[in-house]
Amino acid sequence: MRKGGEGKEGQNNGKGNGQSNRTGNGNGKGNGNCNGNGQQGNKKKKQAPLTINPLKAAVIVGLLSDALSVNSLLVDRAQEVQIVLTGSLRRKTPLDKMLDEIGDQSFDDVLQALLRRV
Repeated sequence: MRKGGEGKEGQNNGKGNGQSNRTGNGNGKGNGNCNGNGQQGNKKKKQAPLTINPLKAAVIVGLLSDALSVNSLLVDRAQEVQIVLTGSLRRKTPLDKMLDEIGDQSFDDVLQALLRRV
């Protein structure tokens, strides 16, 4: 029998008492209880409570009611995001609605339709 843990084919590098020098607490992988970064998997991170102030509520309502629309989305080098919203507080009159409907027509078609009404 071999002494000193030499083992077969150089297991344990020929020194020590035949035991491995691993401790099992390396990178957080291995026993199923870790999430990869060394923390226990059953601990949950506390999230900040959701706070909605009147300004945030107005933006949410404006987006949901189509009173506001996204004009542009800007991302700078520092990964900061700016969202530009556009909209109007003025309510549309029946004339505004009619102009929106005929806005796709050519000017000639609109002018001829007006002349036929007179």
